[in-house]
Amino acid sequence: MRRTGPHISRARRRQPGVAPPDPALELSERRCRELADTLPQPVFETDERGVLVFANRAAFETFGYGEDELARGPSVLEMLAPCERERAAAKVRARMAGERTGPAEYQMQRRDGTVFPAIVYANLIERDGRVIGMRGIVADISARRAADERLRLTNARLELLNSTSQALNAGAPLSDAVQGSCDGLRELFGYDYVELFLPAGDDSDVGTHVTPVGFGLSGPLVGHSRPSRTFADARLVEFRGRDEILPLIVDLAPPDEREMPDLAPRIYEILGVKYICQIPLLCMGEVVGHLAVGKREDAPLPDRERRFLEQFSEQLAVIIAKARAEDRLRRSEQRYRALFNSGNDAVLLHELPGSDTPGRIMAVNDLSCEMSGYSRDELLGMTIWDVQPPALEVDLSEIERHLREDGRALFETACRTRDRRLIPVEVNTHLFELDGRPVALSVAR
Repeated sequence: MRRTGPHISRARRRQPGVAPPDPALELSERRCRELADTLPQPVFETDERGVLVFANRAAFETFGYGEDELARGPSVLEMLAPCERERAAAKVRARMAGERTGPAEYQMQRRDGTVFPAIVYANLIERDGRVIGMRGIVADISARRAADERLRLTNARLELLNSTSQALNAGAPLSDAVQGSCDGLRELFGYDYVELFLPAGDDSDVGTHVTPVGFGLSGPLVGHSRPSRTFADARLVEFRGRDEILPLIVDLAPPDEREMPDLAPRIYEILGVKYICQIPLLCMGEVVGHLAVGKREDAPLPDRERRFLEQFSEQLAVIIAKARAEDRLRRSEQRYRALFNSGNDAVLLHELPGSDTPGRIMAVNDLSCEMSGYSRDELLGMTIWDVQPPALEVDLSEIERHLREDGRALFETACRTRDRRLIPVEVNTHLFELDGRPVALSVAR
């Protein structure tokens, strides 16, 4: 602990007629100072004018002042950010007027001008009914504020990603699904420009639309971009000023936009941004797109925003990759169904009948339903034996043997319809493996 008061006390001791200090009182004061110095929070005491007369070691370390500076008796208001001083003074006046006031949160100011949030617990010092000063403690809440901010940003990131996933699950095109995330980023951090770019030709299967001139001039959009050095970057890249941003605009132009070099300066003026940060969307080491955010000020993003955008982009990349994979699967299934139903023959996918499997029918085309008279659901609940005449069951066992030995079999039989009619058919059956088990694809005509 350090005290400005002793300088005054020593001066008084040199004056004639002043009694020497009491040793017991000095011992008590020394013990109090040593105790205060063990506290991790700044402890202070002022006189009735608000001038600091007492401060512990933590106060010096926290605010960055030296003993010689506190010895001049600075005002306690100097430890507050300028914007807080009037409010703090009003609170002290209210306390002296008899109002009951509790702890208050302020922005404190260090000697170097940096600020930090703190809660100040202070009480008036009264002697003989008169206020002679104030004593208090300053609790730095920077760590708590930082934790609250991290939690807020984490919740915001999860909310943006969740809204994108929900939109995709509801059947929205990818471009529409991520539009909400782009809008959310703009609102969360106050960006002047936000846009998601996907490599040209890589997203034609997920409904992403192309921006008219490469950048979203009317708001954040999802656009295609030509393959270029931009999409070779698997790291965060910053573009500052006209000379760096103009080439980026050209790189991010739609592939068929041949006039972009001429349009880029005009786009740069319309955007009005002097700083763009480009973050790659990485999934399993592959760049699936880039997120670009921009500001009118030519200043880099704070570290917390960089971390947020990198985490957000990484998770968004997984969502995009999953959406693309699911869309490709849907399209593959559609092509399979179209092919499955496009022929002039009945096609059945079924288990290979034998001692351990009943020969369950797994898939049928439309012509199988027309030929048998059964609905698709009915056929899928039946086995291959249900559509064969009883007299041919032994023949099926022989066919099974040929399938296992040769992988295919061609034979003539009959199909038993729903109304018990028998239709002569020629069946070409092929054996293959599906999900680790043998199945048969039979084409009947």
